[in-house]
Amino acid sequence: MELAAHDLLGFDTINNLLSDEPLPFWALDTLKESFLAVVRRDAHYKKNRIPVGLRGIERGQRFAAWIDDQHITKVISPMSLTDPLSWKMKYNGRMPNPVKTLIAITSLMNQRLDSLWGPAGSVAYELATGYKSIKDTSDLDLVIRTSKRISIGEAKDLLNDIQNLSSSRLDIQLDTPKGGVSLVEYTRSDKILIKTNHGPFLHDARTLWSK
Repeated sequence: MELAAHDLLGFDTINNLLSDEPLPFWALDTLKESFLAVVRRDAHYKKNRIPVGLRGIERGQRFAAWIDDQHITKVISPMSLTDPLSWKMKYNGRMPNPVKTLIAITSLMNQRLDSLWGPAGSVAYELATGYKSIKDTSDLDLVIRTSKRISIGEAKDLLNDIQNLSSSRLDIQLDTPKGGVSLVEYTRSDKILIKTNHGPFLHDARTLWSK
């Protein structure tokens, strides 16, 4: 099963989650709404046992666990959540700013990128579950998955155009063959922090797509 960080995984029961620690109370409340966990990076990633995380409404509410792939009932990628028809959350009233921004940038992103992209974080969770978890002040997390190099100039132009359309704070990650990096950092420095299964470390921005 081909999975990547930020994919949301569905499962059937709380007993499918494996952890040495007991589930916190907030996680139990979250699981009452939906059996979904997000794929996370971990050095001990195994072929049939996937590292996942649970997230609560508050920023600090995070819990790490594992799930055997045989218990995965569905996979929701960030890319699948760019289409409003796929959303579980139906906004009959006022739409929160991060979702407005997502809609505002969709045409631009589709035109400018050959890469796969989509929302992550709390916005992805709300859209995928219908469970309210974002506010007007929430960030919009975005993931761009690209196996082809994006030049610094292209990244700067894209970032500027996205920011001009945005009514929310943005956290945009480039998922490269080497790992995940901040789009903002990529436009500013030759040495950038990269997130990998073996932890974060500094990496040469010029070799993110090198074999």
